[in-house]
Amino acid sequence: MPNPIRFLCALFAAIFLSCTHASARENAGRILVIGDSLTVGGFGETLQDLLVSRYGTENVFVYGSCGSAPQHWLTIEPPHVTKCGFRQRTPQRTLVLDYKDGRRPPPVETPKIDKLLWLHKPQVVIVQLGTNWFDDLLGRNSDEEIKKMAKALDRLAASLRGKQVIWILPPDTTKFSKAVQNVVRQLIARAAKTWRFDYIDSIPLTHYVNGRTGSDGVHYSTEAGADWARGVMKQLQKKVRTDSGPRVFFTDDRG
Repeated sequence: MPNPIRFLCALFAAIFLSCTHASARENAGRILVIGDSLTVGGFGETLQDLLVSRYGTENVFVYGSCGSAPQHWLTIEPPHVTKCGFRQRTPQRTLVLDYKDGRRPPPVETPKIDKLLWLHKPQVVIVQLGTNWFDDLLGRNSDEEIKKMAKALDRLAASLRGKQVIWILPPDTTKFSKAVQNVVRQLIARAAKTWRFDYIDSIPLTHYVNGRTGSDGVHYSTEAGADWARGVMKQLQKKVRTDSGPRVFFTDDRG
């Protein structure tokens, strides 16, 4: 016959934990994540699951568009159609389009940030973008490209006024030089200071090893991407404000 005291203690503990989790979810508000191919892949999948587990399935909205950069999410810019992968996660549906048996996924138009803000009304936005800028810095007109990048960052940040913004900086790569990678990271860090949003440095959380963490020098394997996401989540938990709800986060991926 079960011990009634132990049974009651276990019951009260379960009720307490349930109430604690429910309270945390209620105070978190809505969280929107936008990113590139890294968000489409293993990193995005694990981060999505971790956010849902902590803040509730009804509060998490994720969009990843392969090959996208910050300017592609701006309403003022022409539509960006991705042909290499797309992720969409809302409380109503989860859609992941990626390569399968060597076949390209169907093309999808990258959603615009203004529409996503109107549609989902997030308090927190997580942005993972910037890796697709590395290629742009390899040309002869790199100075001109840097000016365009800075302007795109200002426009995106301006559209996110009133939100808590957290930008996930690009992870370590072997395809591009440290100098090229640092230019993009410094641009985002400078914009963060100007527009007063937060960011997470992915370099201490990642180390690309060809043949082990990935095969192309940029994209991470499912396992390596999941490890990166877990490291990011530990920092997000400390940064997301739950007094009046989360704000905005950005992630970066490469297509």
